[in-house]
Amino acid sequence: LDKAVEAAQEQLEAIRRLQACDLLEQLPDKLQETAALRLEYPELSLSELAEEFDPPISKSCLNHRLRTLMELARKLSD
Repeated sequence: LDKAVEAAQEQLEAIRRLQACDLLEQLPDKLQETAALRLEYPELSLSELAEEFDPPISKSCLNHRLRTLMELARKLSD
């Protein structure tokens, strides 16, 4: 559980960093939707968050999108 909470916090931090640089709006719709849902539901696990999409997406797909967001935010720091 601690690991999931820590991961969610890292994801939120990355999304906020992208927001602060006004880059979120420039991302593809799927990444924007992923960021919006993570911000709206910071407490949900990946499985639960994947179910919030319409239509629901796989946990693997969600994980890939979140990793992409985190990588983009990481590049801002470089």
